[in-house]
Amino acid sequence: MKTLGKMGFLVLLFWVSALPAQVNLVVADFSNNSSVYFLDAWERSIPRLLRSELARSEHIVVLDRERMDKLFEEQKLALAGFIDSSTVQEVGQLLGAEFIITGSVDQVDRRFRIDVNLIRVKTGEVHIEKALAPDADHLQEMINLLSNNIIYFLTGKGQYRESVSIANYPTKYFLASTVGFSAAALGFNQQYRDNLKKYDDNVALAKFDTYYDKANNVRKVTAVMASLAGTAFVGTLWCWLKNRSTEDITAGSERSGRTISLVPLYDATQEVGLRVQITF
Repeated sequence: MKTLGKMGFLVLLFWVSALPAQVNLVVADFSNNSSVYFLDAWERSIPRLLRSELARSEHIVVLDRERMDKLFEEQKLALAGFIDSSTVQEVGQLLGAEFIITGSVDQVDRRFRIDVNLIRVKTGEVHIEKALAPDADHLQEMINLLSNNIIYFLTGKGQYRESVSIANYPTKYFLASTVGFSAAALGFNQQYRDNLKKYDDNVALAKFDTYYDKANNVRKVTAVMASLAGTAFVGTLWCWLKNRSTEDITAGSERSGRTISLVPLYDATQEVGLRVQITF
């Protein structure tokens, strides 16, 4: 019995040690470092989107935002919701987090950029993941790319991705239409030839008009199908060229040896501001 007990304990110990380690983290607020007004919406939505995507990983535990807000309200930590290198370890320990994630959004040379700061609570070191997009229509794609690379950095699972191809134009649909209309044009053309041959070979005068009308009607349909196939081919070529000229969403990483001076954790002041942007 003692032997079985020891064996059972060893099996349980091996099973527990084989379980994948989980990383506890908290996603704090982001800041808009640009003068672009609509990026304020990104500032508010990026933390929520990151929490949702990171929580999909079985190796990551995303701590509840309400828990963080409650803790800051109780502890009265940091002025206006900011912490620095002197308090990051205290905050991380109180939250039970190994990493604190914060960041910023900006517009650089007409490209939109998201920087994510992964602060290791134990050492205060900062690892930065960034994503850049050619326009403002690809926030979710940027979040997906960042989440993938964050998971890879924290757990080693998956593969680091340096870019995501943007295909705005429906090349495959135009290509499918080109093939379909071309096949239809060939089919109707064959019917036209069959009816024309029957018209030429028939000796019964009463059937001349019938075969002639059939051949003529099918010829018209063939011409319509051929026109549609040509239009679809032009659309296919146009979309293909457009997609080739479109910039991809790119990613990168950096490492800093120290904690950034101020980290926005939450909006303790709940201030309401007005920003006016005039574009010529």
